[in-house]
Amino acid sequence: MHSGQLKKGQALFMRFYIACMNDAGRRSANQDSLFYAVAECPEGNCFCAAVCDGMGGMSRGGDAGSAAVRLIDRWFLGEYPQLRRKRS
Repeated sequence: MHSGQLKKGQALFMRFYIACMNDAGRRSANQDSLFYAVAECPEGNCFCAAVCDGMGGMSRGGDAGSAAVRLIDRWFLGEYPQLRRKRS
């Protein structure tokens, strides 16, 4: 059963195992960032994951990926649960 077959009020429960590996390759540092979290929502726990790419070896290129991850973190753990509560 996929989520399109769920009726209102039903939930699909899944277990996640998360692993991360990075490789800077020929660069001196890896500029990619990873985010994953679980937020409590009215229908149960919601999961979000994101991989944000850096700026290809540019000066401070890792700031792009880490800034994106911070924004996703703040939205998902702060605003998203509130939005879900308003909709339920």
